[in-house]
Amino acid sequence: MPNQQNGQDGQGFLWLGTERGYYRGPLSTSEKRVFGAHVLYVAAEGRFQAVIGGSRLTGDRHWVIAPAYQAHTMLCSTPNQPFLAYVIEPEACVTPQLMTALESWCARRNQAQRVDGLRRLERRIKRDTATDTDRLMFGRSLARRPLDPRIDQALQVLRENPKLPHAAGCLAESCELSRSRFLHLFREETGLSFRRFRAWRRARHVMARMGLCSNLTRLAVDLGYPDATHFSHSVRRTYGLKATDLRAILRRTELRIDSRVA
Repeated sequence: MPNQQNGQDGQGFLWLGTERGYYRGPLSTSEKRVFGAHVLYVAAEGRFQAVIGGSRLTGDRHWVIAPAYQAHTMLCSTPNQPFLAYVIEPEACVTPQLMTALESWCARRNQAQRVDGLRRLERRIKRDTATDTDRLMFGRSLARRPLDPRIDQALQVLRENPKLPHAAGCLAESCELSRSRFLHLFREETGLSFRRFRAWRRARHVMARMGLCSNLTRLAVDLGYPDATHFSHSVRRTYGLKATDLRAILRRTELRIDSRVA
């Protein structure tokens, strides 16, 4: 069952499932951010410009897709410009199929229809967080990325517990692999280093828990960060915000968080 944590009504909305997410609210900074997930950004009002992977995209835009693990910056036309975002974890999809589906979905709609489609998705999530959001978005469920069952099992553990001590060694043992073989197979199957994947899942748990957190140092320790400085740098690198600023936004945001993420 999902945890439901409510901020001030109407300020924004965030849903985090284990493999999908949705956000409606302001982008309050033009600083660079790096998410470990594919993100469709749609401006709720106006247009914006974007820099993705170090390249500035031409022209003003209503929407853009930021691929997972690519640094990107949204250059907003107004302070705190409202956006909607649909978030898909890369290990849970076939990336070329997903990109085709997202681009087709956006191209076949005008801006008002894109915003309306995502707001309908939000209303459905609020009624039932177990909703198949891909089916609502695209009219079908998207294929999952085929993975070695041992790595698939390890990913599930990390999604739910990214602070697991000595995670690589423990997971290698559970897969009946040496640590070096496990790390090699993990990269081979996911295209990512084990450390990078775990860092993203840990940052995702920060988002899930920070809104109700009164002590950021304790949160850092609870999530397995070595110290408060490392925690602050990780939040800034991932979200483009200081930890205190991210917490302030989340406290004004209605949160629906799957209990396996929090």
